[in-house]
Amino acid sequence: MKLLTLNTHSWMEPNSKQKMTWLAQHIAAEQYDVIAFQEINQSRFAPKAPVKDDPYYFPAKKRPAIHKNNFAFVLQQTLLKMGTAYYWAWFPCHLGYRLYDEGVAIFSRHPIQEFHGLVISSKKPYFSQKRRGVAGIEITNKNERMLFYSCHLSGWQDEKKNSFLQEWLRLESTLTTLHPDQKIVLLGDFNASANRRGKGYDWITKVSGWHDTYALAPVPKGKFTFPSYQTGSIHQKQHPRRIDYILCNYKPTVLSAEIIFDGKDTPLISDHCGLKVSLDADALPRF
Repeated sequence: MKLLTLNTHSWMEPNSKQKMTWLAQHIAAEQYDVIAFQEINQSRFAPKAPVKDDPYYFPAKKRPAIHKNNFAFVLQQTLLKMGTAYYWAWFPCHLGYRLYDEGVAIFSRHPIQEFHGLVISSKKPYFSQKRRGVAGIEITNKNERMLFYSCHLSGWQDEKKNSFLQEWLRLESTLTTLHPDQKIVLLGDFNASANRRGKGYDWITKVSGWHDTYALAPVPKGKFTFPSYQTGSIHQKQHPRRIDYILCNYKPTVLSAEIIFDGKDTPLISDHCGLKVSLDADALPRF
């Protein structure tokens, strides 16, 4: 089973259309089973997209309006023209830069059986960029029902109101209630550096017991998903970090893990790099 996660920084990059084409070409070549995207934007006042009768689009219960320049919609349509079909869903999280509806999206080569769009931040209005959400799907792969969530969390804060911890605990609690005794994979930008002890990453892996697939790979390739050099329109002033993960609530057999779109074998297309992971689907444990 091939998985990919990428914070796209969509429509905020120079040469955005070219970068989206590179992304589509890569996806068409790799044929991932499930892909999670974060920072999926659409202009607030763009015309609505014709998704009502789209057999590949799985709407949220509140049916948020998909606009014609929704990055996930444009990408999915581009892939269709390349002969690659993906089922997909999008969940709006907040208003970005007063211009965009920003959300998380998830693509699947397998039909989506159920969709879960969840707000995991506490009492944040839609116009607040601190409002966070996740998009989850249920699919069946090799007669095994599995859940995949595209996630975008806030960073760790050493203060009483720790947004990351509040969001993570709310997400964990909701997943336990919705999906008891089911295999779950979380993909996304967790804003939790793997080399900072006693903070978000340790809470995820040591306190909560989730498995970092990159760390389980025989020989993981690449080091950082959030580089320090200039990517597109943003120059990162922080130290490079690994903050994007594919996490499992069970211990999977990881065949490979590689950080991509880092400007080496694959071009830079965002202010984040992507993470692709291959799991041995035949070795999935049964709960």
